Amino acid sequence: MLYLSACGSSLDIGEASDITVNRFPEYSLKIEEISLKESSLMLSVRNGEIGEIGSGNERDFFLEISRGGKWHSIAADEISNTSEIHTFSGERYITVNWEKRYGNLPSGRYRVVKYFFFPTDDGSQGEGFYLADEFEI
Repeated sequence: MLYLSACGSSLDIGEASDITVNRFPEYSLKIEEISLKESSLMLSVRNGEIGEIGSGNERDFFLEISRGGKWHSIAADEISNTSEIHTFSGERYITVNWEKRYGNLPSGRYRVVKYFFFPTDDGSQGEGFYLADEFEI
């Protein structure tokens, strides 16, 4: 978990999240670098050499905030995004920027969450799962 300090602002915090993250130990999402100036996180996606996994592009992620020992959704502004699919094998780095969706984040404990799936032989999306990592501001 990374720790940083920043100026405060307010968030529209929603219901407690019921998603399960990091349920496959062979796959991981880890925050490698955080930049408050750029409002961004550099993430590494590791795929334990088992096979390819798929996901959307660098805009396809969401943040949650910890409140009372539970993770809660944060309302995000709509952004335009393409429906492209990226494949991940081995280790790959991506940078995500939260400012356009969430603005300045106030102090708190957050997690970045990204959806992945196992591609099927016919090229469609198979079973899906979420990977996440935590950080503090």
